[in-house]
Amino acid sequence: MGVNSHVLRFMVILTAVWVPATSLQAQNLHQGVQLGYYGDAGVNMTLDFENLNPQLGVSVGFHGGYSYQFDSGNAEDARRIFINDATGGTIEKHGQAVRIGADIRIQLLQQNDIELRLYGGPRGSFYKGHYAFIGDNEEFDISSNQAGLELGFQGVLPVHERLDLTLSAGFSYFFPATLEGHGKYLYSPDGVDDNPRNEFTWEDADKAVDQPGFEIPVLLGIRWKLR
Repeated sequence: MGVNSHVLRFMVILTAVWVPATSLQAQNLHQGVQLGYYGDAGVNMTLDFENLNPQLGVSVGFHGGYSYQFDSGNAEDARRIFINDATGGTIEKHGQAVRIGADIRIQLLQQNDIELRLYGGPRGSFYKGHYAFIGDNEEFDISSNQAGLELGFQGVLPVHERLDLTLSAGFSYFFPATLEGHGKYLYSPDGVDDNPRNEFTWEDADKAVDQPGFEIPVLLGIRWKLR
């Protein structure tokens, strides 16, 4: 099991333990949904614990979501690296990812009820790129599990006593991870590949498959106060 798998498992355990523990201390608990750009189209469900330290303006947030990728990379190269050397067929391709994350947020300023916050925290991505060659009877998936980090800014605008609008924009980076395809070929960034085709390397596979790397997520959300 690689480093990314260990990090992802740690994040899931941390979330399961930290959420109920934090809720005992939080003065305000908010649930919400975010939509926007995150590796193409993305949606997040959020859970925020506000005023953990009112003097410092510190809050904590957890989120999980889904993103859809309209172009998952170079289908012809992916076929050569993971499947065979055949050509032909009408290409259909897309990608998708389940994402999880946690943030610590620090209030930078507040003016006319609008808050600006700095946030940062770990990220996890469970990615799958799909490739089909219609008419040539070839269809396959390539997957990876990645750990990452994100840093950015969040604006919060109260529109009701129990309702807020949020806008966040940041920079995220997902670390290189093993790419596995067709249940047969596996390419690892540490160079330990399992049955590579024609001496292809992880670098070749990474160029062909557009797994998450450096991204600029921008998400607009609405959240409501639970208590």
